[in-house]
Amino acid sequence: MKRYVELILVPYFQRQRRLHKRPTQRCMWLIDCWSVHRSQEFRDWMKKEYPWIIVMYVPAGCTGLFQPCDVGIQRVLKLSIQRCAHKDVVDDTMRQLDGGTAPEGVHLEKRVGVLRDRCVQWMVSAHRVINNEELVMKV
Repeated sequence: MKRYVELILVPYFQRQRRLHKRPTQRCMWLIDCWSVHRSQEFRDWMKKEYPWIIVMYVPAGCTGLFQPCDVGIQRVLKLSIQRCAHKDVVDDTMRQLDGGTAPEGVHLEKRVGVLRDRCVQWMVSAHRVINNEELVMKV
C-alpha cells in the first residue's frame, strides 16, 4: 500500500493540485475497509508522510454503492477469467484421463510460459463479456 501511495496516488494528487492551481488543497482518498488499510501502522504512516491526504473508508457492505464498477464490472471480469482458467484445468485433466493416464498421474501445467500464453485468451474472453453496453449502463 505504501508503494501504491508513493508511486501512484501522491503523483496523481499532486498533478491535480497543480492543474487546478491549488497547491495546498487537501485531498480525500476513499478506500475499502480492508485490514491493511485500517492498520494503525498504515494510518500513522499516512498522517506523518501525507497529512494533506484525508483517508476515508467505504463502510462495510457498501462497496456496491460507493464503487459500482467494482461490483458490476470488475466482478464480472474476474469471474470470466476464473471460468476460463477452470475450463483449461478441466480440459487438461480430461485430455490426460481420456489418453489413459491414471487419476493419480494427472499433471496440471503450472509453467509460466504455458500460463502466460493461456492468460491472453482468458483476458480476451473476459473483455468480450464486459464489452457489453447493457452491462455498463446497468452499473
